[in-house]
Amino acid sequence: MPSNLKTRKIYSSFAKYYDFGTFLFEILFFKRFRKFILKNAKGRILEIGGGTGKNLNYYPPNSDITLTDLTPEMLEIAKKRADKLKIKAKFKIANAEKIPFKNKSFNTIVDTLGLCTYPDPLKALNEMKRICKPSGKVLLMEHGLSNINFIQKIQHFREKRQLKNYGCSLTKDYLDIIRKSKLKIITINRSFFGIFYLIELEA
Repeated sequence: MPSNLKTRKIYSSFAKYYDFGTFLFEILFFKRFRKFILKNAKGRILEIGGGTGKNLNYYPPNSDITLTDLTPEMLEIAKKRADKLKIKAKFKIANAEKIPFKNKSFNTIVDTLGLCTYPDPLKALNEMKRICKPSGKVLLMEHGLSNINFIQKIQHFREKRQLKNYGCSLTKDYLDIIRKSKLKIITINRSFFGIFYLIELEA
């Protein structure tokens, strides 16, 4: 995996093109996935790896939202999106593996399409556990290793190029990573040949 610094440089370079580049996936998959997973967000919400703020439109009305991201350029786009949607939110540049908030600070932690970019996703998950209130929820929408052998072979073949170009892994097995974490699995749903994971966890 690239370092956090390398990943930050990658996303800084194409932040303004990110929404355009993911437009088709947004229409085909992500829009309904976001609706499905974010309906469960409540209380004080922290979104990690908030990117360009694509989730903002799917939170319950008047939610107390804080967005973090490692890349300032991505977060600036998120701020503009929030202003356009007239959504009040707080923004902070932060590393997902060392989240700058106190223990048990939030009711809901959200991460969508972020774990694939973290050098140590297990460390990030345990940080989510730390800052989440007891019995609070961690909501994830991720892409990772398929459960179909043929698809797995394609993913492993493309992995090196994907990491170099996008700082993003295609082959992370989130079921295995989550089982090693301190979080309790509530539900896991998979879609599109097992590539997309919609996960609800409890702190």
